[in-house]
Amino acid sequence: MIGKVVAWLGLISGTLATFWGLLELVGTRDYAVGGVALGVGLVLAVAGFALLIRSAREATEDAGPDTGKRKLLAVQRGWRYTVDDPEVEDRFPNVGLSRNAAGNEFSRVLSGEIDGQAFDVFNHAYTFGAGSVAVRREETVFLLRLRPCSAAFSVTDTDRVMPPEVQSLVMTEALRRASAKARVRDWAVVESTLVYAEAVIPDARIARIPRRLADLSAVAAAIPSIVFSGTRID
Repeated sequence: MIGKVVAWLGLISGTLATFWGLLELVGTRDYAVGGVALGVGLVLAVAGFALLIRSAREATEDAGPDTGKRKLLAVQRGWRYTVDDPEVEDRFPNVGLSRNAAGNEFSRVLSGEIDGQAFDVFNHAYTFGAGSVAVRREETVFLLRLRPCSAAFSVTDTDRVMPPEVQSLVMTEALRRASAKARVRDWAVVESTLVYAEAVIPDARIARIPRRLADLSAVAAAIPSIVFSGTRID
């Protein structure tokens, strides 16, 4: 999400700077200012466009062939691995558009514990949209079981909490720092489960899974205690 924002900002600012440079060159004939603006604008526009292409590719990237690396990771860590686990859908909280999309498929499921908390990591393929605009997507989902929670909330990439009335209670400075350090954005707590998804992680980047689990565990540890107090805050 952050990458897309940066890409669009680069593309828009680059386009504006390019037009400004052309106006300076053609209108006022200030070649120094116009040349600099034109050059900077073109660089920003090209960089922004390249980032958008990269983001689009990541959004539609598939997991690639099963090389057995995820199974090997499970053996090394003492986790469980299943190629297909229909039961994982029952453990997947009802959150987000993708959860309720069509053609749900759950595969390459890792299950285990980290810092005393049970987790599931799996690839989730689904169809977004319908008819001629239907798009098949796949992402890697992380589910981290928490202590019983008295609230359900989501956190956006700008640290905004939904529903907004619990912003001040949930988004403490400690949680903000933990999220920033772990670079975890767009996550939610639903049915006492921390839910996070990102572009599908292929076997070539398998080391990212334990690192991301450690990141999410650190974020979970920073969730304020009032969430687990039994007092409803929503």
